[in-house]
Amino acid sequence: MDLKLKKQLLFPYDEIRAEQDKLIIDIKDAVENKKSMIIHAPTGLGKTVAALCPALSFALKRDVNIFFLTSRHTQHHIAIETLKQIKEKHSTDIIATDIIGKKWMCPVPGTKELYSNEFSEYCKLQREEKKCEYYSNMYDKHKLSPEAKLAIEELKGLSPAHVEKVVEVCEERKLCPYEISMKLASKSKVIIADYYYVFNPSVSETFLKKSGKKLENSIIIVDEG
Repeated sequence: MDLKLKKQLLFPYDEIRAEQDKLIIDIKDAVENKKSMIIHAPTGLGKTVAALCPALSFALKRDVNIFFLTSRHTQHHIAIETLKQIKEKHSTDIIATDIIGKKWMCPVPGTKELYSNEFSEYCKLQREEKKCEYYSNMYDKHKLSPEAKLAIEELKGLSPAHVEKVVEVCEERKLCPYEISMKLASKSKVIIADYYYVFNPSVSETFLKKSGKKLENSIIIVDEG
């Protein structure tokens, strides 16, 4: 792959591994022609960067979003680090959201010990009864509070950022990390999430509504599909 094409496709490294260049070109062709593609490749080939680079290059030129779906927290980190390297190498403005399960983002002590259904009921009740300060601080008369707007702008500046950073910023400002992530997702070109944010019908419906995204207007990358 020549230098011009590497730059065009936002490849962040000096060297391309053997066979990786072919994979990148194949993915570029699939994205540009709206094809589905299943990739079987060995560990160490660099599939994450090979998928993200041509997808991002295309998405930045079009009104298209990217969902990078993975069940592994380590892969969330790899995807974010790859986006950071692309941003640094090519001085490209990339807003991304890294999101995991709502329970695991919740800063309220003890919530991580609850079963998922228990947490959902607890969270809903706390919000309805206005007992959760993190959620209450998000809004001012049904509009985003000034503090929430500041947090979103801060995270846009830090983007791409790991979900831990989002939680840290929100804890400092006493805001709900999940709600902030939903607002950030609406402004993001890339969303890195667990599978169920797209493939679980009830979760997907809420997530897409909150984030303002449409699957038919998205490139979906499924890690270890």
